[in-house]
Amino acid sequence: MGLSETIVAAVIGASATLSAAGFQLMKARSQSTVRPRRSALRAALTLVALVVASAVGGYAYSELRADDARQDIARLRAEIGSQLQALAIADEKRAETMQAAPPVVSSEALVQLAPCVRNGAEGDGPTPLCDPASATPVTLCTQIPATAERLGSDRYSRPLDGAGDWQSHTNETADQTVDVAFVDASPTYAAAAGLVPVCVNVSNEDPVHARIARIVVRYRAQPVPPQPAVASR
Repeated sequence: MGLSETIVAAVIGASATLSAAGFQLMKARSQSTVRPRRSALRAALTLVALVVASAVGGYAYSELRADDARQDIARLRAEIGSQLQALAIADEKRAETMQAAPPVVSSEALVQLAPCVRNGAEGDGPTPLCDPASATPVTLCTQIPATAERLGSDRYSRPLDGAGDWQSHTNETADQTVDVAFVDASPTYAAAAGLVPVCVNVSNEDPVHARIARIVVRYRAQPVPPQPAVASR
């Protein structure tokens, strides 16, 4: 019914009191003679005992209801706490998603290389096809942001008149037959502000065909830290 514990206890006590009073009244009417003093004392003690029992019963019932209410409140607090924790975890995941690492991007450059000068010298052992004295490497450079995280580079080449896939030169070895040689090189020019050059020396080792050399540098741009505000005077 939605009654508070105090009201329920008062109702129980009042009901017990009225019941005891009615019982004593009916008993008094049924007796035709005057009751002795001992009977009156016994009736009074009985009434007091009934009132005390009613009060104790009402208090016990009130405490029982209060304990149930405390358990309901504790359960409700636990549910609210778990929901708040789930919301906090969801907010953290959302923040991590928003602050995810920037995507990987690339910068590339390519150059056309003429056939090398055939070597006409004869000698003992294997003779290179190209004349080392006339081979002049070409410096091929691309630029990436100075604050970027460099992830790696790939080197490719293919014939000038070819339309096929680029041939990779990422795992060159000394005994491998290659058409274009790639050698890391220092930049020969000053890069623009906020950029750094990545350069390689390339040379065509094919005395017949012109070739195209290509480098691709992969990097991840780093977020620029906010600049402190300058107070105006």
